[in-house]
Amino acid sequence: MSKFFFFFYILFPCSFVFAQYDDSYVDTKSATIDGDVVNMILMNRKGGRVKAKYFASRVKGEMVYERYQKWAKNKQIIAYSSAGYSNSCDNPRIATPIGVCFDDGILVNQNIKDNMDGFVVINAKGEILLNNLKEDKLSFTSSITGELNYFNIRNSFDFSTFKNWASHEKAGVFQTHLFYYKDQIKVGTNGSGNLRERRILAACKDEDGNDIYCLINLPGNNTLYEVTKKASDYLLKNEHMKNIYFMINLHTGCENIFQANKPNGSLLTGDGWSGLTPINNASNLIVFYYE
Repeated sequence: MSKFFFFFYILFPCSFVFAQYDDSYVDTKSATIDGDVVNMILMNRKGGRVKAKYFASRVKGEMVYERYQKWAKNKQIIAYSSAGYSNSCDNPRIATPIGVCFDDGILVNQNIKDNMDGFVVINAKGEILLNNLKEDKLSFTSSITGELNYFNIRNSFDFSTFKNWASHEKAGVFQTHLFYYKDQIKVGTNGSGNLRERRILAACKDEDGNDIYCLINLPGNNTLYEVTKKASDYLLKNEHMKNIYFMINLHTGCENIFQANKPNGSLLTGDGWSGLTPINNASNLIVFYYE
């Protein structure tokens, strides 16, 4: 190394730090809602640059964290979070996500969980598609052919067809609680009255017609209805969203994994910007990244 280069390197180390994502697509902010400090990440899907990826359980002998590490080496990570519920929080090596679940098109669990109406599909393009499980047929557009497909997954033949479709699409699939769907709150005031921290994933359309993914972390104590009402009111009034397509629960119970990054790849720090559980204990994970 030349003396000049060494001197330049010492004086300007930041010159060798490269941005992990374009902050014109991602807005990280804190806001106060009814006295609670809420952290949120607003991700603009314009041009398909912001994408999502789902990891579920143990697949082909490798744990979620092991596969995430390999996959994320050359990825520009925005944030990650625990996603659905699992049947074991103590041992991620034996844990299986509760409800229908696929990882990269591989079937992990085919048992439908009737009280989890949010049926989430993340396709190979990193798009998040959601249906309400209470509807007779679920509709998903192929990321490969553009064809609209309908499935009644409670029918064994249709589920077999969906299984083939998910494999072809290399889709990630999981179930969770559905809080808001097609501009309507789906949680009643008589829903769970447990007061606890909550994390929500919302898909919206802004006033310019852009699709926005909103990851919202509410560290305060809220019921399911309270968190849905607070988050939806804030997005519509303060962030000027034109529509909210859906709002789903991300698990913050015994598996409370969450971390957000700055554009340069360093960690966002402070209250509410990280979960209580380390990522190496993940039994399933949703990741947002920029490409």
